[in-house]
Amino acid sequence: MVVRFLALLVSLFLTFSSAALAAQSTIETLDVRGLQMLVQEQKGKPVVINFFATWCPPCRAEIPMLVDMHDKYRDKVLFVGLTVDDASSIAKVLPFATRMNIKYPIYRVGADVIQNFSIRSIPFNVGYDTRGKLAWAYSGLLDEDNFEQMIKELLK
Repeated sequence: MVVRFLALLVSLFLTFSSAALAAQSTIETLDVRGLQMLVQEQKGKPVVINFFATWCPPCRAEIPMLVDMHDKYRDKVLFVGLTVDDASSIAKVLPFATRMNIKYPIYRVGADVIQNFSIRSIPFNVGYDTRGKLAWAYSGLLDEDNFEQMIKELLK
């Protein structure tokens, strides 16, 4: 009886775990219009957007610092990840986010967003101020001290 009960519990756990993973197995694509709406919804709160890919070594090096900054400024700044992973690697994004301890929202970047910012390399970071105005765009690996200063500027 106990064995059947435990088997039932394990079965239910696996069913719910699989359902949860299936629900998270897709990442919403964010186009320019969606990005503008996301930023405008945050009036009064700066937004920092990090363009990254799972296969990008500098991105992987930068993300722990972004996670730390998110933890430090979570009530004051919205952090968003935009993955440029294509169809061949998009399935790796959610497991990657879990491994990297990313707690901020992640979207798949729309091609029009890449064109809008003229992104040629990643990591690429963008900061919007408290009024929803683009304050800075930075290509390349961020230095922690400089990045924190950039965040403080957004909060003014």
